[in-house]
Amino acid sequence: TITLTIDGSNDTPTVSNVVVNGLIEETSFVDYAGKSDLVYTSTVALSASDVDANDTYTFAKSSFTGTNGEAGLQVSLVQSDAVFMQVYTAASLGNTTALTALKAAFAELISKDAISAIIASSTTLSTLTDDIENASDFTALLAVLNNNSFLSLSATSTSVTVTAEATVAQTAILEASNAIKITVNANGTYTVASPFINSLAEGEVAKITFGYKAIDDSLAANNTSTPATVTLTVTGTNDKPVISAYTETTNVQENVLTGSISLTDVALVDVD
Repeated sequence: TITLTIDGSNDTPTVSNVVVNGLIEETSFVDYAGKSDLVYTSTVALSASDVDANDTYTFAKSSFTGTNGEAGLQVSLVQSDAVFMQVYTAASLGNTTALTALKAAFAELISKDAISAIIASSTTLSTLTDDIENASDFTALLAVLNNNSFLSLSATSTSVTVTAEATVAQTAILEASNAIKITVNANGTYTVASPFINSLAEGEVAKITFGYKAIDDSLAANNTSTPATVTLTVTGTNDKPVISAYTETTNVQENVLTGSISLTDVALVDVD
């Protein structure tokens, strides 16, 4: 007879990239503090797989491999407006008027809170804006964005995406300042909180990407998965303007009526 003695070993769990598309509007983020801290809570928990059928898993936030190295967070703004794409295409073909318009569009894009909060620690906005303005042609303009260690640009025939990538250290700073807060719970549910979401204009698309990992209950040295990412695609909605209480002062003798009405809107420059 031949007797084989087989000692079992732990198999590392695996996780996959998760993309949540088309289901998240700005209104999916619940307003907990007067539009200052909008929170999205996942409706489907993260999952893991493993050859070891009896393993159970806990989940945690993780860094991940980004465009420029180890990253803690990516925030992307997607431009697919027909006018923007016409300008982008014309500039790529050498039209100088379109190039000027595209420079202005990119300068405005990187000044949005979701992008500027990440790049501010590496390059001041004024310096980067000057570099954009001084780009001699379309190729040089793209190089200004792509050569910044915290920015990258990708384009298709229908959209242009500008992505700001934060290192792990930068992400910690952003979370400490409440610019964004990402929580991955042990059971695989997660929340994303950020005031940036509320400033999205009607139809504007933002993507938020963070990393996660799974840990099995084996206590073995290889019980932690290679990180994967979660990407939320969020579409902006219109925010209603708010009118404050009206106050007036009346001078009966002179029959003069004075007063003021103030108007506020979450989108400081409302394009609706």
